[in-house]
Amino acid sequence: MEVLNHLNKLNLGDQKIAITIGNFDGVHKGHQSLIKNILMDCHKKGEVLVVCTFVPHPKVILVNAKSFLINSYDERRHLLEDAGVKTMIEFDFNRDFSTLNPGRFLDDHIFVNRNITSLYLGHDFAFGANKAGDHDFVLNYCKAKGVNCTLEKQFIGQLDEKPSSTNVRKFLALGEMTKANDLLGRNFFVSGRVIKGQGRGKQIGFPTANIHFEME
Repeated sequence: MEVLNHLNKLNLGDQKIAITIGNFDGVHKGHQSLIKNILMDCHKKGEVLVVCTFVPHPKVILVNAKSFLINSYDERRHLLEDAGVKTMIEFDFNRDFSTLNPGRFLDDHIFVNRNITSLYLGHDFAFGANKAGDHDFVLNYCKAKGVNCTLEKQFIGQLDEKPSSTNVRKFLALGEMTKANDLLGRNFFVSGRVIKGQGRGKQIGFPTANIHFEME
């Protein structure tokens, strides 16, 4: 998968481009359904899907959230690639970025590429300062530019709780792994680098692996 930090670095020739924007933490069933539906539309319309997201997660900057991500940024890349994404933009999210009004964000960071023909939004996604960039705003903005804007329907799972990153985090914190895995559509995992520990397990005949993983 190609990972860039701005759409003006994208080089797809004259290929038509479809954009979707989100945090995609955990790449849960709702995210997977969204991407699957968009890819099906892209295939019909001859477009290439480009997923736009943020590093770090906005909550890290806005509310100083720590140790809350379901997956590391690298894991997110791999999970999105497994879902069929081939091109990804990771915007550098900082305080200045957070104050952009939605029109400025779209002009400076999305529509800098003239080949964008479609924009897809999740059912509850909003962006820009104070989340003023809701679906109605984006629909009118895209209409003026001749760009198709689609609001994807909410994915409904079998549990009472909707598939959301917030609900996945809640179940993980409660130790309810079956429910968390149901919303994720896979088994929760952590990955990292094996590091040297104090060797206590080896001394009692049960050697273990110490794993250092990303905390955000």
